[in-house]
Amino acid sequence: MRRHTVAGLFLKLNIWLVLQSMLLVTASTLALGVPLSDVGLALLLPPLLFYFIYVEDRRDVSPEDRINNPERVALVKSNHRFLLLTEISALVSYEAILTWFIYIDSGAPLAEFSLFILGQAPFVILLFYEQLKEYFPAVDSVAVATTWAFAVLYPVFLTTPKSFTTQSVALFFAWFLIVFAGVESRNIQDLEGDKEADRSTLAAKIGASQTRFLEIGLKFGGIALISFLTPTLFAVVLVVVHLGLLHAFRKVSQNFELKASDAMVSP
Repeated sequence: MRRHTVAGLFLKLNIWLVLQSMLLVTASTLALGVPLSDVGLALLLPPLLFYFIYVEDRRDVSPEDRINNPERVALVKSNHRFLLLTEISALVSYEAILTWFIYIDSGAPLAEFSLFILGQAPFVILLFYEQLKEYFPAVDSVAVATTWAFAVLYPVFLTTPKSFTTQSVALFFAWFLIVFAGVESRNIQDLEGDKEADRSTLAAKIGASQTRFLEIGLKFGGIALISFLTPTLFAVVLVVVHLGLLHAFRKVSQNFELKASDAMVSP
């Protein structure tokens, strides 16, 4: 595989964002006062989960994808087999690590079975995702924000005795606000294509300017909530770094041009 093709997949499929999920897990451990070393190998659960979800979503080409991201569609089709194999590998690895912590590392597998079932929750959301977003404008952002907020906190509860508290619920809500804002800011870029494909999003309903105002308010609200919850300022710094990287990679991804050979679709 050509180096330029790898760069295209990394940028156009948001693999950079998949890797950034580990940054948010780290911020979560700091906010909850849990040593990152206690989470251990479970730190890999979010990137494995999101790699599977993002690649599966990109391989399932929608009408709006053909309008908004024709280069990405061509890139995905030309690398279909590679993406399918790595997607399956990510899913198997996710379930293997989850099984290790619950059935092998834990001394009480039956008591931990509910945590194993909870770890499958993102796949349930993914199963109904496409059907739901056709009928409710904000369900896209709600589903993505819920999944991210869950995924970056789940490793902490899987590997430590940390229980569900007001603090953890508030942290979940903070991540939800930040991710919801990020998804809607992305939807601004796809307004024309979404309208042409008759896809309803919150950004399409309220307009670009109102969505940007909402984005800023939600992100500041999420950061303020984390600042209030965390015993260390470094957790807030990690959130700001995450948002900075998010902005930078989106700009690079938009400006990245695929070579014709990279986006060539095999017959």
